[in-house]
Amino acid sequence: MSASQGQDGGGLPPVIQEKKSGGGFGIAVLVLVILLAAVGAGYYVWLQNQGPKLTGEAAILVNTDADNDQGILPHTISDSTAFPESMEFLAADVEAPEVIHKHEEKGREFLAVNPHNITINVEDAKNWDGLVLLPDRGKMSKAYSTDVAISRIEAHPLIGGGLRVWARIGNASGNPLKLQVACSFRPLEGETPDYRFMPLTLKSQEKVDVMFLSPISDIKSYTILVK
Repeated sequence: MSASQGQDGGGLPPVIQEKKSGGGFGIAVLVLVILLAAVGAGYYVWLQNQGPKLTGEAAILVNTDADNDQGILPHTISDSTAFPESMEFLAADVEAPEVIHKHEEKGREFLAVNPHNITINVEDAKNWDGLVLLPDRGKMSKAYSTDVAISRIEAHPLIGGGLRVWARIGNASGNPLKLQVACSFRPLEGETPDYRFMPLTLKSQEKVDVMFLSPISDIKSYTILVK
């Protein structure tokens, strides 16, 4: 066999020597699809693990359309509370929020006032689930005069339903004030339960922390009343 025949005979058939077109593009598309699927799955898991699972009052009050036709007072979740005394009511085995420590004004600390003037067994009342809800103050009913300032309001959902509402009530006038305070809770369905006022005396520029315990659950809104 001649050299030329050997060269011709040793070459691969042309059909085998040709590269298949489009193979690399198909693999790239497949890899891209796999990557997108993985990213999508990871994002779904991330969303599922973001924040606490909302139940009870939090499920009603948070992420509510501001233009809702049910009269629900919109709230947002905060990672901190400005009411250190509320930590006494934190349930066991729940995540505690950060505490914004109380300030002193004119040498006097804020006081926690029991709205019903009754003795509370704190051990029996450790039912706060740890969430701190802040109401949309622009959509909250105002029921107090210009002599009164409410600088902070928080709603604390309770395990089993209901709210404990905390408010920092201050005397914005230059004179002592004799006040009466209450909180009206409105449910999603049914009638608004009765409420009662408690007396509260404030010196000029003095502030106190007051808490109100709802007598019902499935609350859609509330109003702090001061007269």
